[in-house]
Amino acid sequence: MKLDKESLKILRNFLPHGSSIIIRKRIHDKLNLSFSIDYINQVLHPNNNHYNTIIIEEAKLYAEEIKKKAKKEKKRIAALIK
Repeated sequence: MKLDKESLKILRNFLPHGSSIIIRKRIHDKLNLSFSIDYINQVLHPNNNHYNTIIIEEAKLYAEEIKKKAKKEKKRIAALIK
């Protein structure tokens, strides 16, 4: 299943700066595959025609992880304020 350019743009904008390094390490640790940082950035850039499901799926998993951590942190801060 291929992501459309708009979805890829949303994903890329959600990921923090430097996340391609983390995505690269996660893929290497899980699957023992090596991708260059430049290639990961090209795959995640909506205007490029590169497509790699491994990289996109790992980026989605990382984005979900970031979202969960942010939600936990928000709850923790709200509990401290009360």
